Amino acid sequence: KDPSDEKPLVNNKEPWVIDHNYERVSAYLDEEETIQLIVGRTTVQIWQGNKDDVFLEYIWSNKTKLRDNDEEDTLNIEELDVGERTFYLKVSWTCKGIKENATIRWPYPDGHVTAIRHACEALAHLNYRKYRLVGHKKNHKFVKLINRISLVIWRFIKKNPVVWKLIDVRYDVMRNIIIGGSTFLVKYILFGEKDTHLHIPQIKRWEDDTIYVKEKIVEQNVESIQDEYDR
Repeated sequence: KDPSDEKPLVNNKEPWVIDHNYERVSAYLDEEETIQLIVGRTTVQIWQGNKDDVFLEYIWSNKTKLRDNDEEDTLNIEELDVGERTFYLKVSWTCKGIKENATIRWPYPDGHVTAIRHACEALAHLNYRKYRLVGHKKNHKFVKLINRISLVIWRFIKKNPVVWKLIDVRYDVMRNIIIGGSTFLVKYILFGEKDTHLHIPQIKRWEDDTIYVKEKIVEQNVESIQDEYDR
C-alpha cells in the first residue's frame, strides 16, 4: 500500500486560521489508526472513528483572545509523549509578550471532569475567532466543530448530571457555554430536564481554593457575562 495514499482521519480542524501554511502536528494514538491527536495553532484536539465517520473526543485551547497577529499565540511543543490511547504534552506560547505554558494529558485521572471543563473553555475560545472565517465552507466547518463540542458536553451531562452540577458550581462553566454561543446547550441545561436543576445561579465565584462574593448580585444576561469575561 502506497503511504502517499494514506489520509488522516481529519485534517484542518481550525478553520478560522487564515494562514494555510501554518504547521500542525498530528499522531495516531492506536495501532488501528482510529484515534488521532492534532496539535494546532491554539487548540489540541482528539478525534476518533474511521475514514467514513469521525467524532470529537477531546479539545483543549490556550484561551487566548483574538488579536491582529494571532501567530503570537501559536502553540510551541516543548515535550510530547504518545502511547496507546494516551498522550502527555507540554506546550508554551506568548501572550502580550509574556510566555505562558500548560501541561495536557489524556485521559485525565479524574475521569472526564477536566476534559469537560476544557471543552467548555474551548467554546468561548472559538467564539472569539468566528470573525476570522472566510467563505461558506469554513463557516460550515466552524459550526460543525461547535456542534461537536456541544455534543461532547451534552453526553457528559446526560450521563452524569450530579457531577455536572458540581463542575458548574466549582468552575463556572455555564459562563463559557453562553459566551461560546451554544444555544442548544443553554436551552438543555436550563429547560431540558424536568425536575432537575442542572444550573443554579451563583452569588459567589471560585478562584483557586478561595470563594469570593461577587460585588453585584444581579440577573446577568449574555452581554454582562461577556463584559466580565473580557475584563
